Amino acid sequence: MTLSSFFVQANQRCVLVNGKIQFQNIGDDKDSPLGESLYSGGEVRMKAAVVLENRAKKIIVVGGSAKKVDLMKIYLIQNGVNASKIIRIESDSDTNGNLNAVRKILERYNKVDKLKDKIAILTNKYHLRRTRVMGSDILEPAGISPEYMSAEDYVLDELGSFKRERVARNYQEQLGVEDWNNGIYKDQRKSRGLFVAKLYDRDFLIEL
Repeated sequence: MTLSSFFVQANQRCVLVNGKIQFQNIGDDKDSPLGESLYSGGEVRMKAAVVLENRAKKIIVVGGSAKKVDLMKIYLIQNGVNASKIIRIESDSDTNGNLNAVRKILERYNKVDKLKDKIAILTNKYHLRRTRVMGSDILEPAGISPEYMSAEDYVLDELGSFKRERVARNYQEQLGVEDWNNGIYKDQRKSRGLFVAKLYDRDFLIEL
């Protein structure tokens, strides 16, 4: 099935390498006490978005600042994605904020009925469960039923070689799920109206 759009979550910082934007994960971006390099989950998501370009009419990048979504758009363009396919949404800077922004924008522009089962959310394999759990509470009550996609299914999965980090991330994700299920996740009880949801490239969304 061709998707109307897929959303790329951003929990990442960017660096400039030889004139090219690269994204790196910031969930665990402190220097590793083990002296190991860190898995760049953010860049894996961006690479997968490029690979998946032809599966969707639009790619919607969601992130915690205007600068961040601007850089995500530039990254996609530098890697061959047509600018007219990219829509930017500025949100709060975590998964809770990303998902609330997606819901708010689809509701604000009356796109829920048309897109409710034709969208996907692209994230990392280790983050899928928490994203699904949160999405079931944030998106599904509005009638939005996205496909959840693992970036590692579409690009070379190198996470297996980061064994200690994989264990740590899976543990952190489990804690996040438990906090959400217990109702104590950061900003979980925040009014939806207070979440940031700023749409750029409005005309491209209207086309969907």
